Amino acid sequence: MKQRLREGAKLIVADPRRIDLVRSPHVEADYHLQLKPERTWRSSTRWHTCGDRGSGRPGLRGRRCEGFDEWAEFISRPENSPEAVEPITGVPAEDVRAAARLYAQGGNGAIYYGLGVTEHSQARRW
Repeated sequence: MKQRLREGAKLIVADPRRIDLVRSPHVEADYHLQLKPERTWRSSTRWHTCGDRGSGRPGLRGRRCEGFDEWAEFISRPENSPEAVEPITGVPAEDVRAAARLYAQGGNGAIYYGLGVTEHSQARRW
């Protein structure tokens, strides 16, 4: 991963800590979404910000994901917007939107996460 970052890949770090990937020699995150401790960055952020734009195949998610339409409707509600969750997460809504757009427009992407995501009582993988 660090090699790809040195070659120009973009990086978004969502972590309350200032870990080495945020800034170190030769590597610097484009966005550091510094969540309040014990809060999660909502996986809905990209969808709420960017919708289904850029998928290249309209309807693909709806055909392959059971309950997708209900989820998309739920996630599009104002109470799930970055502005609504800013007081909960402590991350400025404009930073969340900018990071979500960067991810949505990035082409090939990867999400790396630690055990906290999978062991959280309300954790989900999308």
